[in-house]
Amino acid sequence: MKYIEFLGVSGVGKTTLFRELVKRRTKDDHWISPEEATIQIAKDKAFSDVSTNKKKLFLGLLKSGVLRNRHYGMAMQILEDTDAIEQAFWAIGDRHNQLFDIHLRCVAEDSEIEPRRKARVVSFYLQRVQEMMVMDYNQVKQVVVFDDGLLHNHGYISKIDCS
Repeated sequence: MKYIEFLGVSGVGKTTLFRELVKRRTKDDHWISPEEATIQIAKDKAFSDVSTNKKKLFLGLLKSGVLRNRHYGMAMQILEDTDAIEQAFWAIGDRHNQLFDIHLRCVAEDSEIEPRRKARVVSFYLQRVQEMMVMDYNQVKQVVVFDDGLLHNHGYISKIDCS
């Protein structure tokens, strides 16, 4: 899987730029958002592994465009129901876990981050790592563009010792 991530300090306009790109995207652009990738994977899984009622509801809502702001949450529920996250973890989790461990160590050691913020950052990273594992495992072909990825606006990234 290939991905692009916008980097910059908080408030610089990463999300604004991302939203503008989404608005101006054409059919010739070959990239998708993490949410779109997750929904596509869940849609593929829904055809094979999900109970009939849940599958019909999910696919019907996707087709109709109703509750568009809830599609990602429903997709994550489908992936959990079909064990897609667990399958990805067991198949390719090692390389993603190494990345998560580096971030976790850096957040834990950063005395400038208050404890509640540390918990939110760790939760965010866990969600992103799970998404990336599922996308990688399911061999997403398009480039995935993140406005808030694993690196986004954390100053400690430049301090990571990769040796």
